[in-house]
Amino acid sequence: MEFLYLAGIAVFAASSFGLIAGCSLLGGGV
Repeated sequence: MEFLYLAGIAVFAASSFGLIAGCSLLGGGV
């Protein structure tokens, strides 16, 4: 149960980090 909880947090963090990284690359890649 704890593993699933931590896995969910890891996936959420990875997706949010990817979204921020993508936006920074697209918007601040000048």
